[in-house]
Amino acid sequence: MSSEQKRHSGRGPRLAARTVGTPVTRVDAADKVTGRAVYVDDLSLPGMLHAALVFPGCAHAELKGIDGSKALSLPGVHAVLTASDVPGETQVGVIDADQPLLPHSRIRYSGDAVAIVVADSAAIARDAARDVRIDLSELPAVFDAEEALSPDAPRVHDGGNLLLHYKVRKGDVGSGFDDADIIVERTFRTHHQEHAYLEPLGALAVPEDGDTITVYGTMQCPFYVQKAVATVLGLPLASVRIVQTVTGGGFGGKEDAPSEICACAAVAAWKTRKPVKLVYTREEDFYRSSKRHPMTIAFKLGAKRDGTFTAAQIRVVADAGAYSTLTQVVAFRAAAHATGPYEIPNGHTDVLGVYTNRQTTGAFRGFGQPQVIFANESVVDEIAEALELDPIDIRLRNALEVGKSTATGQLLKESVGLKETLEAARDASRWDAKRRSFAENRSAWSAGKADDAKAASGTDDARAASGTNDARGAGGADDAAVARGAEATRHDAALLRGIGVASIYYGVSLGAKGLALDASGAHLNVYRDGSVRISVGGTEMGQGLLTVLSQIASDSLGVPIDRIHVGNADTSVVPDSGPSVASRTTLMTGNAIIDAAAKLRETMGAVAAEILEVDREKIAFSGDRVGFGSVTMPFTDLANECWRRNVRTSADGWYAAPETRFDENGQGDAYAVYSYATHVAEVTVDTGTGHVTLDRITAAHDVGRVLNPVTLEGQIQGGALQGASMALYEQMITDGERILTPDFSTYVLPTSMDVPEIAAVTVEAPYSLGPFGAKGIGETPAMPAAAAVANAVANATGIRVRELPIDPETIARALDGADTGKESP
Repeated sequence: MSSEQKRHSGRGPRLAARTVGTPVTRVDAADKVTGRAVYVDDLSLPGMLHAALVFPGCAHAELKGIDGSKALSLPGVHAVLTASDVPGETQVGVIDADQPLLPHSRIRYSGDAVAIVVADSAAIARDAARDVRIDLSELPAVFDAEEALSPDAPRVHDGGNLLLHYKVRKGDVGSGFDDADIIVERTFRTHHQEHAYLEPLGALAVPEDGDTITVYGTMQCPFYVQKAVATVLGLPLASVRIVQTVTGGGFGGKEDAPSEICACAAVAAWKTRKPVKLVYTREEDFYRSSKRHPMTIAFKLGAKRDGTFTAAQIRVVADAGAYSTLTQVVAFRAAAHATGPYEIPNGHTDVLGVYTNRQTTGAFRGFGQPQVIFANESVVDEIAEALELDPIDIRLRNALEVGKSTATGQLLKESVGLKETLEAARDASRWDAKRRSFAENRSAWSAGKADDAKAASGTDDARAASGTNDARGAGGADDAAVARGAEATRHDAALLRGIGVASIYYGVSLGAKGLALDASGAHLNVYRDGSVRISVGGTEMGQGLLTVLSQIASDSLGVPIDRIHVGNADTSVVPDSGPSVASRTTLMTGNAIIDAAAKLRETMGAVAAEILEVDREKIAFSGDRVGFGSVTMPFTDLANECWRRNVRTSADGWYAAPETRFDENGQGDAYAVYSYATHVAEVTVDTGTGHVTLDRITAAHDVGRVLNPVTLEGQIQGGALQGASMALYEQMITDGERILTPDFSTYVLPTSMDVPEIAAVTVEAPYSLGPFGAKGIGETPAMPAAAAVANAVANATGIRVRELPIDPETIARALDGADTGKESP
């Protein structure tokens, strides 16, 4: 933990704990740093074959035929499979059935796979894939979401290009704007962002005896994959086992996309009756994995002279790409949170999800919110500047707190630490002093520019005089004056400092649109030697889940962590526990473990009470011992005695989210609880080149309760950098059909030299229904950073960039007075 990290405790009781809240070393760290961790591409089985996919090379076309004869004639090739070879339904749509595994007749984007080649090696399979001939008739394509809404735009799907339209209506927005003393209305744009996880997508499918199959893969949501594989093979869910392998990063990118690759491997294995592995190259992963939704956000905000917000009106157009994937829930989250973490009495939000012939878009850390946060928090800063108010003060004036209501009309009753994050970020960043200092820096530079303008005027006068004297044949002295004036115009490039803030709130777990999936299970088994094995449906993807769940189990059973093992998700062991997304896994799975542990304490405690001759109600499990006061016995002895007496020492736990709702006007309790955060970003801008250096991020987060300060700090640091990268570096460049930046040599990411100081500050406002009071942390660190960076750049330069990323060319040209179309002064 950095020396900068602090804790600001909110209200609420703290539950007794021995390991929760302590910096327990990650339980999977040793395997990962020593190379013992087994990823899907490390797996190998006797007789295993390899698969490769065939791509169409265009974005929109009628598929007339596929000829795999040449590929089949190559040595080592076992099969070329098309849609007609799929035993069940060729459908892998996560929510809507609009996404074929292999299309029968229509190509909708360049990442659509039309065939699967199966061969003795990956190299042979890829070579053979290039020999598959595809007969296509290209169709007109649309690559812009706004254009796709036009009545005469090419149709991506027969039902039209408008996938969805979510509305949030609160109060009377017209009256709210009438009451405003100031109104700011702006339009913002964001683009695709690649997840850039270290391990590309991969799967190994193994046909078993009878009509069953097991698929191993890198994934976040094994139960999504189970459904997809069962669908394409025409099998019941009970015949499909999905096992998550060690997963090298996800960030949302391994929520929906693994269903496709695992289903492809499963079809190949089913048809050949042999194990089949399919692992994407990085370029294939770029094409086949979903991206962050590009969005166009029109944002209008009104306020009184004292900074009180009166009304907000927002229109968001989200590019879904060729298939809906998870756009429905991404758009829902964007709609519910679009007005930001503020109480605004009148709100009018429209979010449109639109099909195009571009790459599919789906889950990405923040889930549709970072885009609207960029717009919302930029406009809040502009209001503050126009009213000459401090940006943190205007946020404090409007911030949500207990007793206030959200844009969906939800009354907040507990665990609202937003104001505490604002104050904590202000203190830890030394906001007030730095704003004064940086303002003086900018004023000095502006004064220098004014002097340059005067010097330039002098140069023009000197040039005029020079021309006159030259005509008289006597220009030498005036030439020197011209040179002095030209030198005066070359004012040294300055390094301007800026500081910016952004605040957010985030509905933890799936909320009203995902309530049917919002439950989780756990199975705990205590062995006779006192060791414990835990099976869960949640997935570890690098975030530290296994460690935190071990801590929760340790304190729930009073057993040391070194005797607890949490396995990777296996659909044959636990019931459908929903997806590992939306900062839900610690909350949901942690509660399921607590539920199972309570059942074990009941049955095992009864045995201990009999042995120790203590009332059952007084029995406690703590410190590897069981009993009351000084009358205790070792947990290991109790476990062995239960085994000897044939007392069951395993239990299943279950936790379902509280009821939530979201009506046709976007009103209701959209989420059970919210997490809150405030980031302060500090930048240095080189006025000569436009280059922005990110110097520091102060990230204050209300997490409910800190379960492990070290893994929490890692989550905050990684997420903050990912959000800042969205602001400054990342842009997937395409020509419509092709991705022009399909790998890490062309897609710009921050390097270790670009990583700023990141100071994590934690606020604890415990949630009564959370495990030991905890909420979620996975998504929120990535959410405020981009907006905070944009506000810092505006503070430094006076240039308000409205389209991400903020590249040096845009800043340099804007400082020179050019209109780049991405910003306004």
